[in-house]
Amino acid sequence: METKLDELKRIIQEVQEEINRLEQEHKKFEFEYKGDVYIVEKNFTAKAVGNSEDYLKHGRYRKTKESAEDALELNKRINRLHSAVEIIQGNNGGKCYIYSYKGEWTYSINDDECGYPNRVYMERDTAIKICKLLNSGELTL
Repeated sequence: METKLDELKRIIQEVQEEINRLEQEHKKFEFEYKGDVYIVEKNFTAKAVGNSEDYLKHGRYRKTKESAEDALELNKRINRLHSAVEIIQGNNGGKCYIYSYKGEWTYSINDDECGYPNRVYMERDTAIKICKLLNSGELTL
């Protein structure tokens, strides 16, 4: 026969197991780099540094200089595209994004309600204008 104390201990154990399960479900992915890593500096150069939570929080860590330089180049292109979109339409946002296919810039409409982190979304008219600027060479990314 279970005593009141045994029943409370059992309930506490069940609650603790549920807490542990929920914590595991919601555990965030943690970056863990050991030793020197490369970061992208404010002057757009890659530099070897030790570990830093601030660099990690802002996604500036890379394991090699080449990786840091690749990330820098991608970010510069995305930032230039964001700037062009903002100049043309006043803000960022919309359902269209641009891409290069066989050397020609074109656009597509994202109807699947998914957002992709490496795409800059814009209105259709803006996408058409930016593609024209890119294809004519007036704008480069």
